[in-house]
Amino acid sequence: MNYIFRAVRLIPQKIYKLPRPWAKVYKHLIYATPTFSNPTTLTMSLADREGLVRLAREFDALVVTDDVYDFLQWSPDPEQPLAQPDKAQIPRVVDVDRYLDGGPKDEWGNVVSSSRSGGAPSQFSAAIIAQLFPTGFIQTYVDQVLRPRYAERYYRLISAVREHLLPLGVTLPSTSLEAVGGYFVWIQLPPPLQADDLATVALREYKVNVIAGNRFRVQGDPDTRRNSFNRSIRLCFAWEHEEKLAEGVRRLACAIRSALK
Repeated sequence: MNYIFRAVRLIPQKIYKLPRPWAKVYKHLIYATPTFSNPTTLTMSLADREGLVRLAREFDALVVTDDVYDFLQWSPDPEQPLAQPDKAQIPRVVDVDRYLDGGPKDEWGNVVSSSRSGGAPSQFSAAIIAQLFPTGFIQTYVDQVLRPRYAERYYRLISAVREHLLPLGVTLPSTSLEAVGGYFVWIQLPPPLQADDLATVALREYKVNVIAGNRFRVQGDPDTRRNSFNRSIRLCFAWEHEEKLAEGVRRLACAIRSALK
């Protein structure tokens, strides 16, 4: 029995992913951290948030908000805690495209499974976090561990700043009367001190490490010249314990006092 084999040429067909019904290409993109922005820790007011949305609609812009500190907020007065510390005190500017993306979401509306899709700096960490959200562990840890601990450190740091730094002419930015939070405190030095010089002296002679404001400049942006980065310093309270925070501020005060002589 003879078999006749005929070559069959398979022609690959391109399969295109159908566009989502809400897909849109925007002309512009606006990136913002509206709550406890790094490094200034300022919070965008409700009026400014509404204005940002109107601006985005007028100029066909997509607003992407990085609210990494949004759930780390507490009362500025330790004697008057927030009634609902897990709720945003000011309405959030929602990233609609991310909110509508497919996949399971946590109770805050974030898509947790999309972090597995590729491109994330750490796929392994993203996969672990994605598994923890449905269990409620992350929400409980933020509510019962992170927020109370960070609040205690914030109160201790602010107390030390008011005791040691404000008498030397250091100032704090105007913050929201409703809530404070995040990781940082942004202070402004009295003239003629320069943040870069002071940070160098503080580390070399007083063994305290602070970040000078110039580190946060947008390099090459001429508008940054109008800002006061060269007279500002960012203090972080999220890493060290309360005792070290107070001691660090005391040492920074020594460096400022020495520089003002």
